[in-house]
Amino acid sequence: MSRNLPVRNGLTMYEVVLSLAILLGSMAVLGQLIATGSRAATQSRLRTQAMLICQTKMAEVIAGNVLMESVGDEVLESTDTGEWVWSLEVVGGTSQTGGLDILSFDDSALVSSNSSLSSTSSGALPHSDLIRLEISVSRITRDETVEVTEKLTRFVRNPQLYVEAAERAAELAAEAEATAE
Repeated sequence: MSRNLPVRNGLTMYEVVLSLAILLGSMAVLGQLIATGSRAATQSRLRTQAMLICQTKMAEVIAGNVLMESVGDEVLESTDTGEWVWSLEVVGGTSQTGGLDILSFDDSALVSSNSSLSSTSSGALPHSDLIRLEISVSRITRDETVEVTEKLTRFVRNPQLYVEAAERAAELAAEAEATAE
């Protein structure tokens, strides 16, 4: 006794709707993944650009092209979508013979949240002849929201020490010349 099973010649409406729902759901998930990846790539590009600007500004300060004094948010570059602003905090110790004192324009800026070294409002640095330079670069959109902020901190020797050493060397040379005559 053999039984003949009915032969199906197509898909039922339920199967079509179910497959379309699965297709649309997977497309929505892929769309979200693409959008998230795009936002992450843009954020990464902006962070890289901000760090390059920080390094460039730090090199300008170290080289002497920009004065080693505190600067509040100055516009670097302005575009249709927003602008890049930078600021510089200079906190310095005093040398044994005088030298540079704290140049910060805001005492609350003396406490660094990024630094493993916590400076107090007295300007405590690891060495009294060091100056802490902290450059901050931010990208601000046209609607006044901050997209990205990067900070770069560097400790440099007090340039006043070199001036004092050169003056002392000139004095010693003048004394040696006077005693030689």
